[in-house]
Amino acid sequence: METLRIRARIDDDRQIVIHLPDDAPTGEVELVIQVQIPDEARNSPRERLRAQLRAADLLATDFPAPEVAHMLTQDEIFALSGPLPDGRTTLDYINEDRGEF
Repeated sequence: METLRIRARIDDDRQIVIHLPDDAPTGEVELVIQVQIPDEARNSPRERLRAQLRAADLLATDFPAPEVAHMLTQDEIFALSGPLPDGRTTLDYINEDRGEF
């Protein structure tokens, strides 16, 4: 497999235009997009605190399910996603919260 490294920018419309070199091989490819995290996001108070907790081995990142937990059946999932006692769905509440956008 040959690797081509090309820098690109994702526009506000979430599109990327890539111009490959003339000698780029043709055929199927696998695209891997690595998003660069801006320094301001990496250095946010939250990330600094997470780094301190990680360094002190106090950052909890593994939250296993309790041993008594089990996978829901399709019927159970449907019952949870259906209308609430007042007849409205969770999507109704989400749309009400968002308002016009």
